[in-house]
Amino acid sequence: MAFNKLNVFHWHITDDQSFPFVSKTFPELSRQAAYNSKMVYTHDDVREIVEFARVRGIRVIPEFDIPGHTRSWSLSHPEIFAKCYDAEDESPFYGGLDPSKNETLEFLAAFFEEILQLFPDDTLHMGFDEVEFNCWLSNPNMKKFMLDNGIGSPIDILKIFAVRLLNKIQEAAKRVTLTGQRRFIFWQEAFDNGLKVPNNSLIHLWKGLSSMPGYFGFQVIISKGWYLDSYLKPSEWIGYYENEIYPSRFYPDAYANLEPKNVIGGEACMWIEWQSDETVIQRIWPVTSAIAERLWYYGPPNPDEFGPRLEEQRCRLLRRGVPVGVASGPGMCPLPSGPDGDIPPIDNIKIKGIGTVVSGESIHRPEMRNIPLLIFCGLALFTIGYFAGRQGLIAHLSCVLKTISTNNFATASTTRIALFRRCIFVALFISLSTFIAILLLVSTTPHIGELVSFSSPG
Repeated sequence: MAFNKLNVFHWHITDDQSFPFVSKTFPELSRQAAYNSKMVYTHDDVREIVEFARVRGIRVIPEFDIPGHTRSWSLSHPEIFAKCYDAEDESPFYGGLDPSKNETLEFLAAFFEEILQLFPDDTLHMGFDEVEFNCWLSNPNMKKFMLDNGIGSPIDILKIFAVRLLNKIQEAAKRVTLTGQRRFIFWQEAFDNGLKVPNNSLIHLWKGLSSMPGYFGFQVIISKGWYLDSYLKPSEWIGYYENEIYPSRFYPDAYANLEPKNVIGGEACMWIEWQSDETVIQRIWPVTSAIAERLWYYGPPNPDEFGPRLEEQRCRLLRRGVPVGVASGPGMCPLPSGPDGDIPPIDNIKIKGIGTVVSGESIHRPEMRNIPLLIFCGLALFTIGYFAGRQGLIAHLSCVLKTISTNNFATASTTRIALFRRCIFVALFISLSTFIAILLLVSTTPHIGELVSFSSPG
């Protein structure tokens, strides 16, 4: 991400299929719903990931999607879920969290208080997408709650629930964190369903762009057209690159009140139901490099001009040890090799400043590696020779040594003692120079690479 100037990692941690986060407040969640006991993220794992991202200039924004996409939660806490009913018969499926129960609200308040203390970023993604309203309508308890409270639709229940939960999260944020209240991100459906969300909320657009939160002054994040799990062949990077961020010619009315400042960025989303550890990186890169170019470059897209630079960027990533996929069909990319012929790993990465990454690239250049040592030794020898010639120190040293060897040192004059001191100085200087040269030689190994400054294409 840092190599491509992407600076926010949106971490969708849980979903229907699995709950891999090890909660200290509710440890049963991962015990019951993680794929296995080793496929989990502990608090220490989370802190390591957050710190790993921080030193590379990347923020980590967590998402625990609610109230839908939560079936994994139901394995340990079915009491806070709404069962679905089909023709008055109870279904084996749950339709998400039950917002009509106070237990649901208290459970989530306690859970998110833990999350607030673990993730330092001041932004929290709340989800609120793809809620199964039809399931709620089939549930007798939900029907009774709506009737007792004069609520006309399950969407109205969600609106009440969202306000109460967000208030509790903000109260917890003021109480347990140093950064204070949080800013929330919601998927597009939260806006479409009319939820009352804070004015500084971010709306994450992933469906159509015709219903724009810009009408109401909300800032948006665009993912429409940037789902990485949906493309069929690598050459489709052109479609991602040309994705319209401000498609006013398609929806002129919808975008009438949307100012560029309200589009704060875009996001490439990878959902991995149909990917594995062996394929996901190739699926993300280098297509996401094209998305990064589109986000950072404010001019009109030009695939003919950008295509060669994308190939060049792909080669850079490969040289840095990132196993990226192909971009534009047949081609070649010359790679440096390590001692065993493998592509060298990424190492020594650190942030040098905003927008610039300093990376230790393990490029094997033995002819360049000893230049500092050779320069130092050359200067040291030149200095010694220069002073020796100017002062006649070698002749004086010979004279002093002859005096010592004949046991006539007592007859040495004050001048001869001064010359002896000069000789000692030269000897110490030579010894110190030799010691420093040895240290430089030992510390210069075949695996130290040059530091290179890198910025995104464009």
